Amino acid sequence: MPPSSGGGNGAANRPDDLTIHPADRMEKIAYFVFMKIVYTVLGSLTLALGILGIFLPLLPTTPFLLLSAWCYCRSSDRLYGWLMGHHVLGGYIRNYRDKRAITPAGKAVSLALLWITLCYCIFAVTDRLWLQLLLGAVLIGVTLHILSFRTLRRSENLHILPTDTPARKARRDALLARLRKEQSLPPDFVPAADHDSFLLRAEGKDVGCAFFRRQPEGRLAVEGIFLRREARGRGYARETFAFAEYLCKRHGLHTLCATIDGRNGRGVAVYAKSGFLITATLTDGNTTRYVMERTVQP
Repeated sequence: MPPSSGGGNGAANRPDDLTIHPADRMEKIAYFVFMKIVYTVLGSLTLALGILGIFLPLLPTTPFLLLSAWCYCRSSDRLYGWLMGHHVLGGYIRNYRDKRAITPAGKAVSLALLWITLCYCIFAVTDRLWLQLLLGAVLIGVTLHILSFRTLRRSENLHILPTDTPARKARRDALLARLRKEQSLPPDFVPAADHDSFLLRAEGKDVGCAFFRRQPEGRLAVEGIFLRREARGRGYARETFAFAEYLCKRHGLHTLCATIDGRNGRGVAVYAKSGFLITATLTDGNTTRYVMERTVQP
């Protein structure tokens, strides 16, 4: 038998194809950077088409925004988080992806603009029969596609608005005063300067507010999600947690965290149902608080 080569010279027996040549590594890095640029450009183009589709009935808004989100998801977490967290554009994507529904106003405006535009083209722009039939088929097909979506009830359509104007800050403060009277707000809670605050609006009125604070080590603290009593049990807290994930991606963060009073069993249950896990227990005298965290999926 041939002599054994021994176990101490493993590097000499390593196959050549497991060693990545520096030139190959640079080629892969260049390809990765190139594809990120391609996805970013494509996402920006489809985003522009989606915005135009809000005003032009022949351009479908939601499919272009979905494609834009798909491209941004593969190129930039910050752009993806910005788009999904946008208080106007993000709503189109979230309603389609999570609820498969369109608001009554969205249906009405889309159908009205579609019929006005295409009927004008059919009867006033062209007299060619084949083109009129083609436009008629497009009109019927797009109409059936829009009507196939479930109509989103007003109570389901939650708008999450940043309090970035004096008017919205005044509405937030008025809502906090009302929540405090309803005992739906901790008596010692006061918005801090470093809080990112948002109004939660549904059915044409402000139903709650949410507060977040960016922390070191890639964490976003949920300082509080406060809802009026009649707005509870409608899934608004769950939607706000999903919105918080998009905030994390926008700011390059990876963990949602919150500290919940142990006496607030309802609050602990809401966070647990939304994917938060208890990672630590803090005890101060007779008071117990739970530190709960949820990792944001990349």
